Amino acid sequence: MCRVFAGQDPEGYRQINRSIRIDGHSTSIQLEATFWGLLDEIAESQGLTTPKFISKL
Repeated sequence: MCRVFAGQDPEGYRQINRSIRIDGHSTSIQLEATFWGLLDEIAESQGLTTPKFISKL
């Protein structure tokens, strides 16, 4: 199992904070870069911005 993680790009594990508004409330969410990338891709495929996609979740 360690070999799986050892071969990954460490940049994907970098923590990224984003401020978004959910139901009119500002909040900050911290996720690893890989997760933000996936959320961005899913949101784009749905024709939404990432904050709007997260609000719908």
